[in-house]
Amino acid sequence: MVVAAALAFAGCEKEEYDQSSPEAAIDSMQKMVVDGRPERLVDLLHIEARDISFDDGVTEESAIDDVKEKTADLLAQLYNVSRKLNERYPNEVVEQTEFARSELGFIYGAALEKGMSDFLRDPFSFVREQRERITTIEMEDGDRSIAAILWDGEPALGEIGLQMVDVDGAWKIEFPIDMPPISGFRPETREEWRVVANIMLAFENSLRDFENALDNGHYHSLADASGAAGRMLGESAIIQGAIYAMMKRGSE
Repeated sequence: MVVAAALAFAGCEKEEYDQSSPEAAIDSMQKMVVDGRPERLVDLLHIEARDISFDDGVTEESAIDDVKEKTADLLAQLYNVSRKLNERYPNEVVEQTEFARSELGFIYGAALEKGMSDFLRDPFSFVREQRERITTIEMEDGDRSIAAILWDGEPALGEIGLQMVDVDGAWKIEFPIDMPPISGFRPETREEWRVVANIMLAFENSLRDFENALDNGHYHSLADASGAAGRMLGESAIIQGAIYAMMKRGSE
């Protein structure tokens, strides 16, 4: 019993991924996906929190942690849905013309629905397959150690740029939350951070609803299934985005 308990504990331990340097962190990003642990990708994300607390006593750092936690759950659910789609329709390939004839393709565009289908089939292919195109250059920024992320030798995200930062010895990708034009959408209040967290939760719930329908045999083809998933996610994005936009307008 002692041995069994020890093995169970070992299996539950959180695997460590190397973030001791920018290149090691990028390698770890790829390994997380290869290992089937995409929820760990949030460990590589850094959002700079202001030293503030909201009226309910929650700090902005805690609000950001809540968003990251729900994002991790979303990534895990996305991976699970992708795995099930590949198991259910192992040899199917969806053509754009299949969406051109559908109601969904007529509304959103056949090319967009084709893209959604391909994405759901392999949502993390970009991370897994494009490692060799990513390089980093370390530099100093005042008292911070940072590294520029390059894509094919050019700054990632163009003029916005994308960089990594050393956070207590662990290199992470810094989300450019204070850079234009992203800064205009930065959550400023507790309620706005809560809505961002709920957006992640809404996407996860949409994928769970889709997974239940998939398990119950509601879809007859990959095109049918991925089209339904695209509709669920699209509707959720519209609703949550509208809520957040109204809150931002109300705070101006």
